[in-house]
Amino acid sequence: MDDEEDQVPLHHGIFQLLSILTKDKRPRIWKFLSEFYNVEPRVGYHLLYYLYSRAQLDLYLEFTSYTSAGTLKACLTEDLRICQEEDSPATFYKIIPDLYQKFPAVTTGNSSILHLIVSCIDSQQLHTIVCNVMSKKMKIFNVRSISSLLRATLEWETFEQYCVWQLLSAESVPSESVIDVLKDIKDTHHFELFSSMLIFLKICETHRKRSSRRSYSCRTLRINL
Repeated sequence: MDDEEDQVPLHHGIFQLLSILTKDKRPRIWKFLSEFYNVEPRVGYHLLYYLYSRAQLDLYLEFTSYTSAGTLKACLTEDLRICQEEDSPATFYKIIPDLYQKFPAVTTGNSSILHLIVSCIDSQQLHTIVCNVMSKKMKIFNVRSISSLLRATLEWETFEQYCVWQLLSAESVPSESVIDVLKDIKDTHHFELFSSMLIFLKICETHRKRSSRRSYSCRTLRINL
């Protein structure tokens, strides 16, 4: 994205109008951009990054309602796919945390966006996202849809599945919601899933024991006092 900013694409001039136009005058810009978007799909992620850099992501939601897709979820997933494939990884991973914070209804539990994240991630980027998850800046998983998400990951590469389980552990997802996926798996060749789940459950059990000991110690202390 930084290299492209030196060239100043024509549509950036149109983007700049968004900052000075009132809400009732923006529809004309949205209609023009949506037509441009149909011809040149990269316009969507250029707009997304432009608005991200100016802390105006609310305007991206406005824009998506004028597109042929018509939904934030469809537009965001497609624009992130193009960003991930055509721009630098630094740009893609830079905007991900803010998008999860701003649009949790369409990012949390979204297996397509999660796959984009883990399919080109390196160890440093994984560490950064794990830290964001543990500090509650990102919520990646929806407990109600974890089973279907994990079933989707069975077709992913081994390292991609490994990253998903790292993120599951970082988010402290309840073990009960993860175990449910076993009911639907008949194929015993999904070794990535089974080994990752064993480690995950072991970590959950360890945390549970520590929590129980801590609770018991607090109760004993109160009684003694």
